[in-house]
Amino acid sequence: LGWGDVVAGGTRSCALATSGNVYCWGRDFGTTPVRVALDPVRELSASDHEICAITSQAGLVACFDSPLVH
Repeated sequence: LGWGDVVAGGTRSCALATSGNVYCWGRDFGTTPVRVALDPVRELSASDHEICAITSQAGLVACFDSPLVH
């Protein structure tokens, strides 16, 4: 995998693969990166409480704090 952005917020971190997939680790995810179930993503942002992503195709915003997206 190739990697783009890496973001960190609070006790979790996420990385955006060049494929558009998001992988996260830390609190609620564990120590091994876990793929988050999202459509391909173009941008990530992090706060102390959650990670937010903008999807590539629809431009929708999805925010999450665990492997299950709200």
